[in-house]
Amino acid sequence: MAKTNERRFLLHAVTSNGITLGGTSALGVTSQFKHIVRSALDGAVGVEDIERAGLMVLATLATYDVTKINALLAAAVGESAFYGRESGAITDSKYTLGATGPPISGIVWHGFNFSASESADATATFNGQMRFGDDTIDLEDVIKTLAAQTREDPIYPARVWRPGSLKFDPDEGGATDIEPYPMLAVTMAAAVEKLDDVLEDEIGTVAVDLLGWGDLAVTAKFRDGSEQAANYDKGTAMMKEGIGVLTSTLKGRGGAADQVLTINGLKWLTSQQQHGKGYTDYTMTGAAQWKNGETAYKMNEATKLFEIAVPV
Repeated sequence: MAKTNERRFLLHAVTSNGITLGGTSALGVTSQFKHIVRSALDGAVGVEDIERAGLMVLATLATYDVTKINALLAAAVGESAFYGRESGAITDSKYTLGATGPPISGIVWHGFNFSASESADATATFNGQMRFGDDTIDLEDVIKTLAAQTREDPIYPARVWRPGSLKFDPDEGGATDIEPYPMLAVTMAAAVEKLDDVLEDEIGTVAVDLLGWGDLAVTAKFRDGSEQAANYDKGTAMMKEGIGVLTSTLKGRGGAADQVLTINGLKWLTSQQQHGKGYTDYTMTGAAQWKNGETAYKMNEATKLFEIAVPV
């Protein structure tokens, strides 16, 4: 009897930890064991025994729905559902990570990077790890595929691209405006506490918790070599300033509104110039801290450390 392969493709409707995401371009899932023990060579022909323990599930998610970064990182852990096309059919396949429980299992998203450039849609990529609900939960409980599901309507993201202007406004001193600039990247990861030493009765990693977020790493590249009042360039001008606010206009695409990326608590750490046959590139790197004087920044509440939103 001939065998039929079921091919799945094109994710188009995604919900993770209660947050809907449009424009999801990639999902990567890796299942692996934390502890793998091989018997030592002791005169036998080869390795005679391999033992495994501590099942982990790691995930990466890439999306164009960059205005949802804060919401996803702050959301309570729950099930993630990914709908994709089924080859040769008018139905969807549904791929799920986690379980609604009880007990609840799901992905703890603990890091992300964001990038915007002059030649592509802005993207956000997330890294996470599965928190197994309890010591009875096994792999088949947290990774499931369902075929022949009713086709879901696509979720469309608010796409943005082409950074249009950049402004650094220090708490003290004058603001620096830069345009045009071709690239802006933002990266942040949390310190994660997890139970790597799995107990005898536990199958997977039942404890995955965030201890706290690190600083927000920022990289900006621009070509505005305007001479400042004191005869130095804009990169040098910003390096001389203290803590401040970085804002960047991101052009909407496909009818989407323009957005503004705001980063609070930023200090510039390096400034580099690259001279050659082409236009001189200026590259700045900095870090945003979670507290500035009496102001403590939040992930997804008022006074956020960073945010991508339609300007007020």
